[in-house]
Amino acid sequence: MAKKTNKNSRGSVSSPRSDVEAQRQAIADEFERIYDKEVLKQLVDMLHHRLRSRKLPPWLMRVVMLHWVLGGVQTLRVMAMALRIGLVKGGPRRDFSDQAFNKRLRQLPPELAQTLLDDTTRRLTANTPIDPLIQALAPFASGIYAVDDTTLDKVNKKSRLLQRIFEDEVVLAGRLGSLIDLGTGLWRQLVYDPDPNANEKNHIRPLLRSAGAGAMLVFDLGYFCFPLFDDLTESLMYFVTRMRNKTTYITRHVWAESSVYRDRIITLGKYRADRAAHPVRLVELFVRGKWRRYITNVLDPRILPASSVWGLYEKRWTIEMCFQAVKQALGLNRFVASSPNSILSQIWATLTVYQLLQAMRVQVAAKRRMNRDNISWTRLLQMIKIYTMLPQSPGPLLPWLSKNAHELRKVGKRKRRAKALPPKVIQAVRRYGEIESEPPPEALASQPPRQGKPQPRLRPSPLVH
Repeated sequence: MAKKTNKNSRGSVSSPRSDVEAQRQAIADEFERIYDKEVLKQLVDMLHHRLRSRKLPPWLMRVVMLHWVLGGVQTLRVMAMALRIGLVKGGPRRDFSDQAFNKRLRQLPPELAQTLLDDTTRRLTANTPIDPLIQALAPFASGIYAVDDTTLDKVNKKSRLLQRIFEDEVVLAGRLGSLIDLGTGLWRQLVYDPDPNANEKNHIRPLLRSAGAGAMLVFDLGYFCFPLFDDLTESLMYFVTRMRNKTTYITRHVWAESSVYRDRIITLGKYRADRAAHPVRLVELFVRGKWRRYITNVLDPRILPASSVWGLYEKRWTIEMCFQAVKQALGLNRFVASSPNSILSQIWATLTVYQLLQAMRVQVAAKRRMNRDNISWTRLLQMIKIYTMLPQSPGPLLPWLSKNAHELRKVGKRKRRAKALPPKVIQAVRRYGEIESEPPPEALASQPPRQGKPQPRLRPSPLVH
C-alpha cells in the first residue's frame, strides 16, 4: 500500500484535504487581519449566558461555521471529526460525540453569525472603493442598489421528523430577500423568510428602509406594483425597472419619438379602478430587433438620460451573479443541517465569507484598473489555494493577488448579455437630449390612485437581518 502524502510538506504533491486546509488557512488569515481580539471577545461575552458548554464554546462554534463554508463540508460528521482531531484552526483536540455536536449546532443562536456578518459588512463597506462607472450612471442618487429575491436550495432530510412529514418531497430552506450595493457588490440588507413560496413583494419594505431617501433602486418585474411605485416616489426614492407587457397607461407628455428611441411621461393605469397616483417615465429603446421598455420616476431625460436607464438595468444582473457566487462557489446550494438555527447560521456565515472575498475582488480590480466582473470566483479561490502552497512566503495575500491579477480573469467564449447600446440608438438619445422645452404642469400632476380597488394587504414582515 502506498504511503500517504505528508500534508505538512511544502515540496510534495498536496492531497485534496491539504488543498482544502490551505484554502481555509488563507481566508482565515484574512479574517484575522480585519478583526481584533476585542471584537471577538464582545461576541463571546454577549452570548456567553446562552451557551455555557466548555467543550464547544461560542467562539469555537463561530470558527466552525467559517470552516463549514470555506471547506465545502458535505456532512456535519466530517466537521465534528475535524474538530475532534484538531484540524480546525483555534480548536485543540476535543472529546465529544456527534450527537453533542449536532445538539450544540441546533441550539446555536444565529445572532452569533449574524453579528459577525454585520461587523464584517461595516468594516469592509468603509474601505471598499465604489466603481466610478456605476456611480456616473446616477450621480444625483445617494446610492445605487439592486433588489431581488432568491429561493434557497434543498435541505438534507436527515432528521426523522422531516423524513416522516415530507417523505419524497423536496424541502427548501426558504427565501432570501436582498439589497446589494451595485457600486461595491457588497450586501447592504438581507431578509430571510422560511417560506420558499413567499411573494417577494413582502420583503421589499424593510429593504427600502435600509436604502434611505435619495437612493436609486433597480429591480425586475417581480416587484411591478403600482402602490410600490407610488410609495417610492413619496419616499423621495428613485427606481428603474422594466415595463410589463399589456399594462395600460395614458400619455401625458412626449419627450422623444423616433424609429429607435421613444421617451414619454405617462400615468400607469388607464381606468380609475386600478391606476397609479404619480406619473412615471416610459423609455423605449430598439435593441437587437425588439423594443426594450423601461419605466422610472426620474421624469427629466436631461437628469437621467435613456442610456443611463439602460445601463442601470443592465447592472441589475450583478445581483444574479452574487446569488450564483454564494450558491456555486461558496456552497449555499446545499444545506447540511435541517434545524432553523443551523440554516440561518450557514446563511450568515456564507455571506460573511462572500463579503470578504468580494471586497478583495473590488480592491484588486481597482488597483489594476480592471472590470471586477471579469474576475472569476473560481479562479480567485484557486489562486488563494496556490498562494498557500508556495514554498516561501510571498507576503500579504492582497498585494500578491494584485500582482497576479491576470490569472484571475474569466476564460471562455460564453455568450454574454448585450452591455452596450447600438450606435444608432446612442445618436438618437444624444440628439433628443439637447431639448430645452419643459413639460406642461398637468403632465406632472398626481391623481387619486386605485379608486375602485382597496389597497393590497401585505402580511407581516418576516425575519429581518
